[in-house]
Amino acid sequence: MRIFLIFLILLFLFPTFIIISSSLPSTGNFIVYNETSVIFLNNGSTVIQRFIFLQQVDEAFPNGTGLIEFTYFYVNGSYYSTSYSIENLSAPPNFYYISPNLLGKNIQCRDLSFKYVKNDVYLYCSTVVVQGVTIIYKMWINGTTGVAEKVQTLQIGAGNRLVSNATATLWITNIGNQHATLPDLYKGYTQAKAFTVNISNTLCFIHHLVLESLVAILLTLVLIFLIFRR
Repeated sequence: MRIFLIFLILLFLFPTFIIISSSLPSTGNFIVYNETSVIFLNNGSTVIQRFIFLQQVDEAFPNGTGLIEFTYFYVNGSYYSTSYSIENLSAPPNFYYISPNLLGKNIQCRDLSFKYVKNDVYLYCSTVVVQGVTIIYKMWINGTTGVAEKVQTLQIGAGNRLVSNATATLWITNIGNQHATLPDLYKGYTQAKAFTVNISNTLCFIHHLVLESLVAILLTLVLIFLIFRR
């Protein structure tokens, strides 16, 4: 009877140990966005810039982090630039994705606040003020795949004047669609010399991951102890 109870406990807790890895992007996953940025000048004129964003998981690691490759193609100038960062795959800043297991909750490590869900699309927002300019960041996340369907960044200056509006819309992804293929984006573009590496967005989510695992293990040990104590 005790062995049967232990089996039921382990069976109940087993998803706790695999839920993180099973819901995270894996090596080779990619997302491509088209972005249009509109800048509103003081003289009343506007400047329109167009980009293509390619985000890829070059390598997914066992601890829930991954090497993210972010390439932006500046359509107006026909050049591209690539940056790399090691980030937690639950909600990586340079890969527009939030794990479906986290949807409906605030993402504290990224200062993203959950607003509402409509038609299985989750809206997340954050607001920061930099040198008098208010930056409002919004993500519309697909509740099934965790991929952002749209990302918008608004900059509002003095007098509540809109300075810029950058909106990225999903083009293609192989998350939730394993038959999707990556378009040939590099043709006709020249590589820029800019190169950056960022590993500063990892520790907070790892901390949560470790704590959740420890709680599950301790709970299992306590229950087993109570069963055998009888």
